[in-house]
Amino acid sequence: MTLADLRRKPVVSMSDGLKIGDVDDLVVDISRWAVAELHLAAKGIRGLLPIGNVKGIGPDAITVENTDAVDWTGKPTGRLFTAVKELTVVDSGGTILGHLSDLTFGNDGTVESMEVHRGGVLGIGVHVTVVKPSEVRGVSDRLITVEIASA
Repeated sequence: MTLADLRRKPVVSMSDGLKIGDVDDLVVDISRWAVAELHLAAKGIRGLLPIGNVKGIGPDAITVENTDAVDWTGKPTGRLFTAVKELTVVDSGGTILGHLSDLTFGNDGTVESMEVHRGGVLGIGVHVTVVKPSEVRGVSDRLITVEIASA
């Protein structure tokens, strides 16, 4: 599953029968490479849905037990993926592999792989490098360093 799979997907309360909001971003815990929360948008306000409060992720909606599953006042426990997405990825040989483009993660939120894109125009001619979280050596405000062979 990727952010593209979740973006704009509605979050629905099972016990209340209400649409709570739509997913607009992910909150990533960089220290353990896991999705910590889903960032929701609803009627001009933002909320956080901890991944542990998700009951199910289906093709059409994400379900939670009730509306209390969403925190409308808290601050993210990690970094928004849209902020992490623009980081430059550099390998141990000093080669810029590109920019983080997407994450693939399991139902428990654990990041399984990261796509790094370089070059191309509108997706044509783009070079994709897949990086596993275990290959990440460091993350700063501008760079992600990885220990893999040059692309």
